[in-house]
Amino acid sequence: MPDLILRGATLPGRAGRVDLVIENGRLVSVGPAAPSSRGRDEFQLDGRLALPGLVDVHHHLDKAYALPDTGVPGDLPSAIASMGDYQARVSREEMLRRGLRLLDQAVSFGVSTLRTHVNVGGAYGLRGLEVALELRQRGRGRIGVQVVAMASAGVLPDQTDWGMMEEATRLGCDALGGSIGVRTDPAPLLDGLFGLATHRSLPLDLHVDEHVEPRCPGLEQLIPRTTAAGYQGRVIAGHCCGLGVVGADERRRLIAGLVQAGIAVAVLPLTNLFLQGRDQEVPGARGIAPVRALLRQGALVACASDNVQDPYLPYGNGDPLLAALVLGVAGHLTSAAERDALVDMVTVDAAAAAGMADYGLGPGRPADLVVLDARPPDHPAASLPARWLVVHGGRVVAAPAAPRWATPDPPESQGPMRGGLATVVNRKRR
Repeated sequence: MPDLILRGATLPGRAGRVDLVIENGRLVSVGPAAPSSRGRDEFQLDGRLALPGLVDVHHHLDKAYALPDTGVPGDLPSAIASMGDYQARVSREEMLRRGLRLLDQAVSFGVSTLRTHVNVGGAYGLRGLEVALELRQRGRGRIGVQVVAMASAGVLPDQTDWGMMEEATRLGCDALGGSIGVRTDPAPLLDGLFGLATHRSLPLDLHVDEHVEPRCPGLEQLIPRTTAAGYQGRVIAGHCCGLGVVGADERRRLIAGLVQAGIAVAVLPLTNLFLQGRDQEVPGARGIAPVRALLRQGALVACASDNVQDPYLPYGNGDPLLAALVLGVAGHLTSAAERDALVDMVTVDAAAAAGMADYGLGPGRPADLVVLDARPPDHPAASLPARWLVVHGGRVVAAPAAPRWATPDPPESQGPMRGGLATVVNRKRR
C-alpha cells in the first residue's frame, strides 16, 4: 500500500491531470491515473497546481527578525555595522528562536531546501554558524538546510579568524562564501576561499558586486578563477547589482563569461531594491541584476529571499514566490517565457544552482512538493496563491488549506467538495 497518493494534480507544462504516488519518501509514479489500490493517505487535489518543493538559495538565518534590536540604518555599510553590533550581543537562544521562526515560515510556504549564509570570524566568531548547524539538524524531516560559512570583512589579515573558516569546514558547513567587489580588492579573499574550497571539495556561494557603480571587480576576478580551478557548476554569484549598471557591451561580455564558467547567478530583488540607489536624488539604478539579459544569454538564474526583517530589509516573510513576483515587476519580465522562468528560478533552476541533482517531480525522485490553491491559467508568481499542502520526504508537513480529518469515501455522484477545499479520500490514521 503506498504511503500517500495525491490525485488529480496539475503539473507545470503538462497537459491534463496526474496522480502522484509516494512510497518510502519517494515518488514511485507520476501518471494520468494511479493504480486502483488505495494509499494510507490520499488527497484529491481537484486540478490544483503542484510544484516541486521550492528552493530558496540565499537567506541569513543568523540575522532573521533582528529588526526590533537594530532598527533600519538605511544603507549597506550602516546595516553591516549595525548587524555586527547586534551579533556581538544577541544571545544564542534568541538567534536560535528567530531562526526557527523563519524555518517554520519557510515550511508553510512550501520551501523544501533553504540555503543560509552565516558570518564567521571577527565579532561573529563561530556562534552564528553553530546555531545554523543546529537549525539544520532541527529542520530534518521538514526542510533541508544548507549552511554557507561566510568569511566576514577583514577575516584574512587575522590568521586566527581564517582558522575559524577552516574550523567551519570541520564542523560541517555545506559551502563557503564571502563578499567580493564592494570596496576592497577581491583577490586576497578569493585566493583563500578557492584554496580552502578546493582542499575540502566544497562549493562556493559569494556576495558579488553589491553596489550600483558601473564596475564589476568581483565578477572580473571570479570568472577566470572559477575556470582555472575547474569549479564550473560549483559557484553561485549572489547580488551582481553592478552588472545591471555597466555598459551594454561589458554586460554581454561578463554574462558570456558567467555562462562559460558555469557560474549561477542568485538575484535578490527584495533587499537590493531596498538598499541600492538610495542616495540618488533622481531615482536611477535600483540594484538588481539584469535578469532579462541573463536569461537571454542562457545564464542559470535563481531568485531568493535574502533578508527577512533585519537591518538590511525591514520587510519580507521567507516566501520565495514573493521574491519572484517582485523580480517580475522590477525586472520588467513580460513574455510568457520570462514569467514562467520566474517559477524555474525558485524550483528547478534554483535546485541546479544549489547542486541538487536528485530533484523534481519524476519517478524515483524525493517526494518534496507543494500544492498551490491555484489552477491553470493561474500563475504562481503572479497571484501568490495559498499553499494548500506541503510534502517533504513523503510526509505531509503543512496542510494550511487541506482538511486534516478522516472522512468516509464520498459517493461517486457527489464528486469533490467545493469552496476551496478538496475531499480527503481514505485518510487512515497511522
